[in-house]
Amino acid sequence: MSFQVRRTAPLLVVMLLVIPLLLVGCSRGDTASTDAHAMAWQVDPSPPKVGPAVVTFEPFDDDSQPLTGASLELEGNMSHAGMMPETSDLTETEPGTYVTSDFQFSMAGDWIMTVRGTLSDGTSYEAAFDVEGVEG
Repeated sequence: MSFQVRRTAPLLVVMLLVIPLLLVGCSRGDTASTDAHAMAWQVDPSPPKVGPAVVTFEPFDDDSQPLTGASLELEGNMSHAGMMPETSDLTETEPGTYVTSDFQFSMAGDWIMTVRGTLSDGTSYEAAFDVEGVEG
């Protein structure tokens, strides 16, 4: 009996070490990290309030250069379920700076903002950021 315990113990240890590594290696990252690009964003008014807002978004490539010529849309969702998303087109106002002045925060609370679209080379783009504490 002790012979079987000694033989299965190393196998059990290997399985306990290998299986978690496989699961981590096969998992997908979140939306913002699947795109290797950095970004900057700003909401006016600050702090944000229920009602109209100007949202400025600046995406960058891996070399910290602005991404120009993209076609982008902004989608805002509350951090809880139960509401329709708010959407607005982003317009490039200067190279690499995209602005929407007609976004509407319809409720107070925390929001998840997702930018989606197509870059100038035709590749898809998606990134997300949080806007916390929208005031009523």
